[in-house]
Amino acid sequence: MESYGGPAPRLSGSLALDLHRMDKVIEVNEEFSYAVVEPGVTFTDLYDYCKLHKLRVWPSVPSLGWGSVIGNVSLNM
Repeated sequence: MESYGGPAPRLSGSLALDLHRMDKVIEVNEEFSYAVVEPGVTFTDLYDYCKLHKLRVWPSVPSLGWGSVIGNVSLNM
């Protein structure tokens, strides 16, 4: 998954690796404001997890909530 781009490979010889079923939120740390997530977790998944567990953190959820948290991080490195 990419954060905002499409999932289709753009170059000949590329491959797509579908990680959407790796969708577990492993840990959200309120004190230090970080989350450990699997690659298929979306922004909406993370928000819903925080809301369900009444955590005092507010993840930034873009209007495209289906975007990948990990995909977004990898594009900003």
